[in-house]
Amino acid sequence: MFIGVETEAELPELFRKLVKANKKEERALIQNLLRTRVTHPNSYGDEPPIVTPSLAKMIIEFDFAPEDQDDLSQGLQPFAINNDNAEQRSASLLNANKFNLLEAGLVGLQLHDLEMLLAKAVRHIPVTYMKMETTLKMFGDLVNVMLGATHPILEEFLHFWNECMSVKK
Repeated sequence: MFIGVETEAELPELFRKLVKANKKEERALIQNLLRTRVTHPNSYGDEPPIVTPSLAKMIIEFDFAPEDQDDLSQGLQPFAINNDNAEQRSASLLNANKFNLLEAGLVGLQLHDLEMLLAKAVRHIPVTYMKMETTLKMFGDLVNVMLGATHPILEEFLHFWNECMSVKK
């Protein structure tokens, strides 16, 4: 199995909770686990990534490998984190809150509304060191929540992260 565990009890908390959640709660559940993660003393950053519908779908469906390695709109990689600047982050949070209302069934939806919301979900490539560092912090916390603290992918990310931070000094 991709997660690398033998029993259901060993699965990361995310997947144990997703099994029990209904479809309308899945994205919010992932967001809440990420909010909790960034309060942990060993978190990489202090801001959780915004769980967009496309990011949630990728996590839930284990759609981690892109069909085209050069296509940054696919697969699990740091650019799946939608975090460019404060204004864009605010817009993404507003968009996520609109999806929360839709998923909870608190507002009606027309096809045009859905198309507008989905069109606002974009990916940003960090163009400064500070933005890159913030994006990588969010990615590290995302991988930790998804795969667990002892997964080989997270261990490799931790090695990469430590190398990056040693160069920074």
